[in-house]
Amino acid sequence: MNENEYIDYYCQHLLWQVKLNDGTAFYDNDIRTLDYEAVLHNAKEYGITKDSFFSSVKFYAGKCKNSINLDALWKLSVLIWQWKALHSIFVTETRDIDLYIKLASLLNNGLDVESITITGKLPDKRKRTKIVFSSDEVLTTILNTLLNKSFANTIMADDNRKHHTLGTMQIALEVLGKRTIAYQIARELTAFFAHFNGESMVDEKTKGLIISILDSFSLVPPNSNNTDYNKLFSDAKNGRVPICDNYYHPTIISNIGVLDFTIVKSHGAI
Repeated sequence: MNENEYIDYYCQHLLWQVKLNDGTAFYDNDIRTLDYEAVLHNAKEYGITKDSFFSSVKFYAGKCKNSINLDALWKLSVLIWQWKALHSIFVTETRDIDLYIKLASLLNNGLDVESITITGKLPDKRKRTKIVFSSDEVLTTILNTLLNKSFANTIMADDNRKHHTLGTMQIALEVLGKRTIAYQIARELTAFFAHFNGESMVDEKTKGLIISILDSFSLVPPNSNNTDYNKLFSDAKNGRVPICDNYYHPTIISNIGVLDFTIVKSHGAI
């Protein structure tokens, strides 16, 4: 059977376009651009093989009302797994400069500072010491010093900014967690099966098949079932599972296909 059957259909009907600020665009889920041999190598590193995949999904595939091409399902699933789970994410870090700018902005917007806390420990002591300033007179003096033009220029100096770590490159699975990756993969497979079968939604047997695929990737607890599938989507809808689609895509990427990496901003970063 044609092992590319499902990939071809997915890439013909379910690609979604991301438009960049400079007017260019790309297909973020064009999984045909992934190196299949490299994907197999990466999957093996995580204990995922074609044989183990078949063992997990064969029973559920046999219960589906439409015949399932297992070779094609394996290739589609493992490529989606690579795209979602092993996608490189550049996580920006909150720097002192970010916090300083945030403080200045909040003060300019009328922040009423109730206290300032200083913590630390003496060289020969294990226990930390905490000092809290709360009087208006002391708070005003400290804040005026922080907002002093000379102090601000020192914080914002180019040399100072260059020495700050901007962030780290990490694997999506490590940053987002198994449950988010499970939802992202389940969403892609659900969209594929619904469209491929000409239906508005997937039936219960297909849900079981999708859960078995997630199980083969060790993304859900053993013996998960359709109830777990429904809860996964319900939790995502209600915000209990971060969907994490609001990535910051770098505009410097020009090659069409799956992005080389994604940028995710930390909450405190500018």
